[in-house]
Amino acid sequence: MQMLMRDKYETVSGVFNHDERGEEPMALVKFQPSEDVLETSLLYERVKQFKDAGVYKHFGLNLNEFLNLPRHMVLHILKLCDNTEREAAEGAQATVNKLQMATGGGGFE
Repeated sequence: MQMLMRDKYETVSGVFNHDERGEEPMALVKFQPSEDVLETSLLYERVKQFKDAGVYKHFGLNLNEFLNLPRHMVLHILKLCDNTEREAAEGAQATVNKLQMATGGGGFE
């Protein structure tokens, strides 16, 4: 009964689908891709956010300095970076629009 319950748990939770993949004797101890917690960890997410937000460019913080900050500061810095990038993109678009209006609305072919 315990094995049946474990198999059902693994199937329902997405660890290993015993219904579709049949009997695999080592499924209990074999590493399953759905158990990979590194790819979905907060640490990996913060590293990606550091790169995508351009934290070094805006604040001069290296990755270790950024990761050692308290959570509330990390979130605040990411928010400021996002706002800065958005403002820069809006400013660039406004410049393009002004240039297009000044040149009669034509493109830059």
